[in-house]
Amino acid sequence: MNKIDVSEVKLRYSMKDILERLGIEINKKGFICCPFHNEKTPSLKIYEHSYFCFGCGTGGDVIDFVKHYLNLTFPEAIEYLGGASLSFSEQRKIMNRKRDYDKAKSEEQERKQKYDALMDKWIRLDRQRKEFAPVSQFEQPHEKFIEAIKELPLIEHELDNLK
Repeated sequence: MNKIDVSEVKLRYSMKDILERLGIEINKKGFICCPFHNEKTPSLKIYEHSYFCFGCGTGGDVIDFVKHYLNLTFPEAIEYLGGASLSFSEQRKIMNRKRDYDKAKSEEQERKQKYDALMDKWIRLDRQRKEFAPVSQFEQPHEKFIEAIKELPLIEHELDNLK
């Protein structure tokens, strides 16, 4: 089993697919009772291709879950998930999921960069607004104060739209 096969297997199934296959139901909030320790309240969060238990700290990907849940070795878990062979349609499905995942990750990274840049500008303008604020009502406002007053609401609007 080479590295490409393992990454293909990880993308082939979502955690939801695996849990359905194993007959485990996910609650509305995306949690299940952790099968790796005794509990009455669900604490294992299910994500698209991974999981994490807030009770015992166990986490991993679909392969890790199958391996631990069914008490299999790593190669057995890969085989259970059908890693020995992939049909053309399954390969295409995996590539589409990978493309969608990469696109979403890229968009999130761009959003974060834009948010960080806007926050830096907001902090600078807020300092400028405070530093150059008129001391009395008779004092002529400084141009940097006026700039800050004009731009801060626009930046706040853009920040709200990024959330």
